[in-house]
Amino acid sequence: MRERAGKEQNSAEQALSLVTFRLSDPNRERVELDGEQVKLAVDQELRLDPGSHHVRVISGSSVVLDQELDLSPGERVELRVGERSRRIDVVVVPEATHSKSAERPAKIPQPAERALSPAWFYGGLGATVVLTGLTVWSGIDTKHAYSNYQRDLPQLDQAQADARVQSGHARELRTNLLLAGSVLCGAGSAALGIWFVDFSGKRQASVGFSPGRVALSGRF
Repeated sequence: MRERAGKEQNSAEQALSLVTFRLSDPNRERVELDGEQVKLAVDQELRLDPGSHHVRVISGSSVVLDQELDLSPGERVELRVGERSRRIDVVVVPEATHSKSAERPAKIPQPAERALSPAWFYGGLGATVVLTGLTVWSGIDTKHAYSNYQRDLPQLDQAQADARVQSGHARELRTNLLLAGSVLCGAGSAALGIWFVDFSGKRQASVGFSPGRVALSGRF
């Protein structure tokens, strides 16, 4: 009975999936597995039931990786997650001793949704600078027109004075609209830069290995 129990236990352990995390900054990054935080020792190998598992890697307040991982019995997977890379860099499937899982090619899960390119932020910043410059010009032009109106007022008839007043109001409206546009554009650019733009600019590459096959992918 003990011998048979030992064989069954050994068989069950071989059917478990093994997952190892390689983090770029273990002191800052934390791992969540199926909604629960996992405390990992250096080079610790987790033994998980085969099937689907939800993996998240969080660095500070940013989610670096948010991925569904589908594991096969006896499969060994190593996840190397770089800071803000939003992808699994290396996935290693089991060796040929596990015939069922060895037939499957290396799996390279798709990365979570990427942040916006920094070009969006710099484009918004450039638009803000242009609108701010136009606002300053419009304000100076309005002030200059008002000074001319006060200087010429004694020589103007009623029709000319009314035309000057209407022109001044139009200039004031233009200045106010440009000012509102520059403020909104600046606020939008700041929001993009804080919450939506990825400034890491790192080149990412990944490679997957399986018996008789190598899979490569990259992002630049």
